[in-house]
Amino acid sequence: MKPLIVTLLGIFVFFDICMFVPAPNLALLPFTIAVPELSPWLAVLGLVACALSLRYHRRLAPFLLGSALILFFPLAEVAAVERRMEAQLSTSAPMHVLEFFRNTPRSSVEPETLPLNIRYYRPEGDGSHPALIDIYGGAWQRGTPGDSHQFDSYLAHKGYAVFAIDYRHAPAFRFPAQIEDVRAAISFVHANAAQYRADPDRLILCGRSAGGQLALLAAYEPGPVPVRAVISFYGPTDLVAGYDDRPAPDPIDVRQVLTTYLGGSPSHAPMAYRAASAVTYAQRPLPPTLLIQGARDHIVKARFPRELQRKLLVAGNRAVLLEIPWSEHAFDAVFPGIGNRLALHYIEQFLRQNVTARP
Repeated sequence: MKPLIVTLLGIFVFFDICMFVPAPNLALLPFTIAVPELSPWLAVLGLVACALSLRYHRRLAPFLLGSALILFFPLAEVAAVERRMEAQLSTSAPMHVLEFFRNTPRSSVEPETLPLNIRYYRPEGDGSHPALIDIYGGAWQRGTPGDSHQFDSYLAHKGYAVFAIDYRHAPAFRFPAQIEDVRAAISFVHANAAQYRADPDRLILCGRSAGGQLALLAAYEPGPVPVRAVISFYGPTDLVAGYDDRPAPDPIDVRQVLTTYLGGSPSHAPMAYRAASAVTYAQRPLPPTLLIQGARDHIVKARFPRELQRKLLVAGNRAVLLEIPWSEHAFDAVFPGIGNRLALHYIEQFLRQNVTARP
């Protein structure tokens, strides 16, 4: 039993490292994403390992206890996150700690395939529903409309007509091909909303990473289809600054990704970088915006959504920033994780305030 206790201690020390040390490469990135999001469950397992060590290897018990307590760090930060969100949303509806341990309900209805390779999640309930267009991430080079199935199914269960859309990928197709495809999908949803029990006057855009950039761009650029609100999970907002101010470490090679997407560096394609950056459009009246960001993000640095929020507020727009201290890029891929639970909670509040009620 003693070798097992030693092994467990090594595992939990590795978990502790993942909580605070960024991944130096793409292979280790999934660990630094998943461990903080699953930390409450891992901490409980650490306490169980500590109890075992008291019986079989008492000398290691204090180390296992300390390791387990470190894993409770995210839960200790939740209250501060909730206070910041209450100030921004002017409401007091914090999550109960037990919510982090409960199953998240989702729709049991399978998605339908529509033209333009759109996956449609039929909402629960009768009548006309707010329409949410979801745009996947993947560095503009990969991904499918099914990548966010759990999220889309969850919102369909909550009464939203969800349309997960597709777009062409770099390097075969460079910007603006991607935003053109997003606009085409938006126009399709708007024109056919009644057929899919969706309200064309309550249109929401949502995206992750590259999809977040496209959602912000489609919501902010002038267009024929009105957008009621936009949600961006860790989407790049200033591509020029993102090229110059790379994260360290840089597990996906941000400059290579941007060059592939936009056809060169900012000095070679300045107009493309400017046109593809949400901050370019932040000076005029824009739809309410919810920015969701991990403070430990090492692909899109947290300073960029902070700066976009500041500019939106200066221009008189509604802009809410949910910044999660322990979360990395793509944290919501761990769907039951505590960061995603917070995100879902505040997405519902944000949409309730800005979309659910008819104008």
